[in-house]
Amino acid sequence: MTVDCPVCSKPQRQLKEGYNYLLLDEGSDNTYSIYKQFIRDGLNGLIITTTLPSKVKEKQGLYDQEIKWISRSDSEEHDTLDPNRMEFETIRTISKFAEDNDRAVILIEGLEYLMIENDFSEVVKFVKKVTDITSMNAITLLVSVNPDAFSTNQITTLKKSFDNKENLILKEKKTY
Repeated sequence: MTVDCPVCSKPQRQLKEGYNYLLLDEGSDNTYSIYKQFIRDGLNGLIITTTLPSKVKEKQGLYDQEIKWISRSDSEEHDTLDPNRMEFETIRTISKFAEDNDRAVILIEGLEYLMIENDFSEVVKFVKKVTDITSMNAITLLVSVNPDAFSTNQITTLKKSFDNKENLILKEKKTY
């Protein structure tokens, strides 16, 4: 799939269905633009985010998407995933979604928060399990991170778990 530039809408890069991508993005709007293109191409979607799901739906116009909220808050209105139980709750959610969907895309944003709640090595282990699950099931995985929240060594370590890394930062391109 050719992904359009979020600013000028010109074709920008090729992203292949069934691969996993580490997306360097200062916010997550560019990542959501890519996610929406996969959805328009007919893939089923799952969003796992640290942002309140109702805000994601409103801001991104994703009213019909399954959204899981990484939060310690108890919510009857939103499906929550405890950030300290990512090995169990989040992995189980991703595994079930992967089993139930042939053509699908999963967007994860909020690794920065997971690093606050867990140590970096636990986040890397989590990412590796997720990339393994999505790869085995030919699910497209988009993981958005703000590179300024990580050291250069941490970005290098994270990149090793992914098929591809894309720099979505629109101003001067930084090298990580």
